[in-house]
Amino acid sequence: GLTTPYQQCECKTFFRICLKHYQPNASPEPPCTYGGTVTPVLGSNSFQVPDTLPDGSFTNPIRMNFGFTWPGTFSLIIEAVHADSKEDLTTENPERIISTMTTQRHLTVGEDWSQDLHSVGRTELKYSYRFVCDEHYYGEGCSVFCRPRDDAFGHFTCGERGEIICDAGWKGQYCTERELKYCILI
Repeated sequence: GLTTPYQQCECKTFFRICLKHYQPNASPEPPCTYGGTVTPVLGSNSFQVPDTLPDGSFTNPIRMNFGFTWPGTFSLIIEAVHADSKEDLTTENPERIISTMTTQRHLTVGEDWSQDLHSVGRTELKYSYRFVCDEHYYGEGCSVFCRPRDDAFGHFTCGERGEIICDAGWKGQYCTERELKYCILI
């Protein structure tokens, strides 16, 4: 959960998230080269981030898609910001920033979540992250593409590393050639 230093008010907290290339001193300023998002208001002074909001404007975990090979390193900046109203989600006023968390990491592709804790004063933020390949992509950087098919362009399935595995009776690079088997009857 997030506990804010504001005790005199009911904080309307939202987050600005910026994912970018590795920088020793990562700045929250754009461009967010790997992706960025601003959440709706998710809670007040202390809360657990919900899985979804009733209006469908937010789902947890937050998903960022990008169309290039995963480089293995990244910078992540998360800002917790106090909204003056439910609609005012600008981050221009530095006085409204409750907390800024930056991390720079090496991260391999995998299903396991990495967990971190950011704590400054009375503000505490627990968060998890991972990088997974999109469907049909394989390898350390998700750069190997393999989609099973059974048509004129190929007859194959895909192995754990994205290698093509021909269906029975087929051969060739994309399994488009019939395997001929001869039988002599005497």
